[in-house]
Amino acid sequence: MKKGIKSKKTPNDLGLGDLLKGLKKKEGFNEVASDLKGLKEDLKKKGSPKDITLRIKKEFYDSIRKGSKKKEYRDFKPFYHKLFKDGVKSIKLHYQGTEFFRIAVKDIKVINTPRWLTALALISGFSFTDRVYEISLGKILN
Repeated sequence: MKKGIKSKKTPNDLGLGDLLKGLKKKEGFNEVASDLKGLKEDLKKKGSPKDITLRIKKEFYDSIRKGSKKKEYRDFKPFYHKLFKDGVKSIKLHYQGTEFFRIAVKDIKVINTPRWLTALALISGFSFTDRVYEISLGKILN
């Protein structure tokens, strides 16, 4: 490979095709194979980053607005996978009212759910799966 030229890896270069074939042969892995196939298709379709809208509780809305809350967490579920798959450049945050603001997104990654977040969720009356999306927030855009 010439110096300075980056190669573009396809899902097949990553070995996902072979992995899918092997998993489909094993009993009980159809669901995993289906998820991997969806991920493989998402990699092919990856588009440009976009703006999204998320509803949050008033207390978190105020904390982000003041700058004391720098990360937002969302459960690792198909809805958010579809929402985040093309990348996100900014988020329009709002709570029940019509008040909102737009904030830049630095990074979105999948992490194991921190214990403190699990405890906080249980106190609030909901729960997270074992993994969550961690959204690193940037500066307020408006």
